[in-house]
Amino acid sequence: MPTNSPSSEKMQNNRKKITILLTAALILLALSSCGQTLEHAASVLTEISKDMPAEENTYTRIADVNEAMQDVLRRGEETFEFNIADVTEEDLAHIADHMSTFWGEPKEYSVGSVFHDVEGIVPDKAVEVKRVTNTFALSNNYYVYEYIRGGVPIPEDQPRAKEIAGVLESLETEIFAGSDGTAWGQTLAAHDWLVANLDYDENTPEFSDQNGSYGALVDKRTMCQGYAEALELILRCYTDIEVTQVVGDAQGNVISDDYSGWIGHAWNAVLLDGQWVHIDATFDDPRGNPEGAVSHFYFAQNDAVMSADHRWQSGYFPICDGGNFPYFRNNNLFADDMAGFEEIVTGILSDSKPAQFEVAAVGVTLNEENIQFMFKIDPDIGEVFWSEQTYGEIHVQTVEPGYEDEGTE
Repeated sequence: MPTNSPSSEKMQNNRKKITILLTAALILLALSSCGQTLEHAASVLTEISKDMPAEENTYTRIADVNEAMQDVLRRGEETFEFNIADVTEEDLAHIADHMSTFWGEPKEYSVGSVFHDVEGIVPDKAVEVKRVTNTFALSNNYYVYEYIRGGVPIPEDQPRAKEIAGVLESLETEIFAGSDGTAWGQTLAAHDWLVANLDYDENTPEFSDQNGSYGALVDKRTMCQGYAEALELILRCYTDIEVTQVVGDAQGNVISDDYSGWIGHAWNAVLLDGQWVHIDATFDDPRGNPEGAVSHFYFAQNDAVMSADHRWQSGYFPICDGGNFPYFRNNNLFADDMAGFEEIVTGILSDSKPAQFEVAAVGVTLNEENIQFMFKIDPDIGEVFWSEQTYGEIHVQTVEPGYEDEGTE
């Protein structure tokens, strides 16, 4: 993740400030020698000092501004003043394009002054520096988090935040039922609850509370941002797990027949066991799944797998460079060949009559012929349905046995 300037850079800024002040002092002396009054020279020095960049809140990268803005929102502040060099008006207008809006979002910006910095902020380069003020609107999530984690009352003018908090408090036990209490287990429980209980609704207004944690937790119907906000809110309110929202694009036809190519998308990055991983609850909730069914293809994935149908500005978000398909590997649901696939499925069908199960296998594509072994294991299977997701040679098979009138165990 981008980080703010270290102390050594502040020392460098101090030296730069001294240089600017010395330059100003020379100007003062020159003016005095030319017969100008000391008072006039002092006023020149004052004007020069006004235009010196502050040591803090001075940036040369949009990504660093992005991170700082999110820190400001996290603290509940609704304005942020900063200096930034080498940016255009278009840069400023799109400054939050890759910014998580979990805590809130920018409303507008204004440029208070523009000055030229010579070998100040950027050594050996004369640059135009803008002093910018951003104003923000805090989100429902901010008020809910402050209430649940800190006991801060939610303001009366935030009724939807109150609704979210009430629903979330009533669901805590249900969401984490069965979790082993580890970071992995808590995150998996939250992911599975969302996928099992939410409906993806492509008719959700994009810029609305419905496309956020309110739609996810109160209406149980939302789009990608709602899934991502809800997962982050649950983990932030009830665990100490580090989590953020990733903003980028994804292949639209994965979740809707009405979209093709790349469309705007949001998902999460979560720090599990010291390793950042991607979690896309939206893509794990494909349309047409049986009610309550849960997929895990996009649970705890790395950058390589996600980049097959997702794209994002890597400089803005954590690097996820661990192994692939850890959910399947950790749960003994990963096979290296067809023989291994049959062994795993035999164990699953011998122990229960599942409504659905998933197995990842290298090079295994199912057909009517190679699923016949399942009927030998359990003759009660009326019909078998399956679907496939792939990444290279790894095929994740989601299988739905058809136990007619048998129910499930």
